[in-house]
Amino acid sequence: LVGTDGAHSAVRHGLGMKFTGHKLEGEFLLADCDIDEEGGGKIFDGTGAIGKIEGGMGGFFPYARDGGASWRAIITRGEEDSGAQASLAEVQRALDFLPTKATARSP
Repeated sequence: LVGTDGAHSAVRHGLGMKFTGHKLEGEFLLADCDIDEEGGGKIFDGTGAIGKIEGGMGGFFPYARDGGASWRAIITRGEEDSGAQASLAEVQRALDFLPTKATARSP
């Protein structure tokens, strides 16, 4: 049995195990969106992408859904976005930091 859900792991708590790692402070955005990549780029070719963006890190992972494919975005949130409702504009800011021209849109 493996629990990889961090400092507040229900699995680890259920087994009575202590957390021996380091808690990562901060807030993350989790968004499901479609991503259109221009110019024949290869970042969003269906394999996923993770990298350093302004203020932290961003990961984009493909998943299938009815009617096509979408992307799950997991992005470190900056202080200016902390506590605010997530938006496509925030996802777009992360995309703008990558070395390709890509646009986020609602699925």
